[in-house]
Order: sequence, then structure tokens, then C-alpha cells
Amino acid sequence: MRSAAFIVDAVRADITNLVVSGINYRPAAANKAELDAVFTRNDFEFIELLNIGSSRIDLSGVAFVGGIDFRFGDGAFGALSLTPGQRVLVVEDEAAFAFRYGPPAGAVIAGVYGGNLDNDGEQLILHAADLGIIRDFTYNDAMPWPTSADGGGFSLVLIAPDTNPDHTAPLSWRSSVGSGGSPGSGNATSFSSDPGDDDNGDGDGDGDGDGDGDGLSNFLQYGFGGVSGRDSLPQSSLDLYVVANDLLKRLRKRGLKSVAKRFLAVLDGSDALEKALLMH
Repeated sequence: MRSAAFIVDAVRADITNLVVSGINYRPAAANKAELDAVFTRNDFEFIELLNIGSSRIDLSGVAFVGGIDFRFGDGAFGALSLTPGQRVLVVEDEAAFAFRYGPPAGAVIAGVYGGNLDNDGEQLILHAADLGIIRDFTYNDAMPWPTSADGGGFSLVLIAPDTNPDHTAPLSWRSSVGSGGSPGSGNATSFSSDPGDDDNGDGDGDGDGDGDGDGLSNFLQYGFGGVSGRDSLPQSSLDLYVVANDLLKRLRKRGLKSVAKRFLAVLDGSDALEKALLMH
């Protein structure tokens, strides 16, 4: 018989406050040092969850029952809670995780799950303590899902997780900025508009210039992790580029430069490109 442990001053985790924010289902191949340490590629898998609510949430009894097997509260940490904006990781192998990624900043590792993540995609089911479904979705390694997460070491990252997007929709996900992602912390960087950024001569300094002449606006270049030129982007990112670029062009074509400017200001310091795509 299981005993229940509850967190004081916390609400129960449910579909309104807990998201699957990252999945590394096919990590990069082990390098020589990792092979010498007797780790294999699959050992570096992980799943990341995020509290998107405004209150501390209690994870006691929350469990993955599809795809992998893991129940929060059964590991060394016992009952576990997350403060607003805090992340938690469940991993394939804790020693391997520490070897490759180091300690996760601002997050905890709740434990090791049973099974492994399917390289070709599979259904993941996350139950609440009362057995209600928090998440039930199937990721995939083929378009329209981000394909660079399949073998290049990149993670699947939930776009604008604080908006509680539909996990079943491929367009709710993108590849991480770098190989391996950033387990335990956000995978976006903030964009600050420079008043002098006015290469197109419209006088608003809102990041729509192309200072290095590479075909990407300064705002979009930031959004794609500082890459240079459209040719350097994978197809999935080019698709996002088309959508985001179209959004900004439509705002300006309709004489809504002030809206675009406020839009960038509101998103400054957050997942700007991601929310631009959601607003399209």
C-alpha cells in the first residue's frame, strides 16, 4: 500500500500548471570520453517539466504511465514541489546526465525513469495524482515535427510554454538552439531593440534592419540563435523564418509600425520569436 506525502502551501499539479517543456529523445552519439566512461547514446536522454502556474505545485503522485515509467515521490527526493517557473528533470541515467550536461541550473533531477524514449517517436502520457490526464501526446521524428531533434543531439522544446500550448500539435515544438538543449533552464535568449537599429530607414529602431546584410532581420537573427544567413538554417527553421518574417511585414504594410514596436517591447526579455509565431 502506498503512503501519500503532501506539500504544504502548494496546489496539485494538473493540466493548467504543468507542461512537458523539453524532450531529448535521441541525444548526440557518445564521444570518446563518454564511451570510455561506459556510457551509450541512450544514457543521455531526458525529459523536462515546467511549472507555468502562479503558485507552488505539488508533484506527489504525478506519473508518466505511457512511453516511459516514472512516478514522482518514489525516488530519493520523496515528495517534490516546484515554484512558479521552476523546472524538473527525469533522466535515463543520472551519472551520464551529470557527465555530459553538468548540474542543471535552477532545476532538480527527480530520478531515473524506466524504459527509454523511442527514436522514431511515441506516445507520452502524464497522469495527475488523481489519475486525471495532464498530458497525452505523441511526438515524432518526421516533418512537420522538428527533424533536427532526431540524432543531432538537439532537444524538442515547447514553444512559449507559459501559454500552455497544445502538446499534440507539431507546430507547438521547435528544436533547441544548441545540441543537447539547456536542460533545467530556458532555451531562449532575450532581444533588446537598439534605438540605432534602423537600417531600413523607417525611424522606429525596432530590429527590422539587416546590419550584416545576410538576409535575416536583426530580430529574426536573434530569434534563430545568432546564425548568419538563411542558408545556415535547417528547413524547419526556414519555415519558421517565413512565418515570422511575414508577420512583421504584414504589420508594417498595414501601417501598424507602432503595434510592431509595442509587440517587440512587450516580448523583450522573453521567448520573443516563439510568441511571434503563436500570434501569427
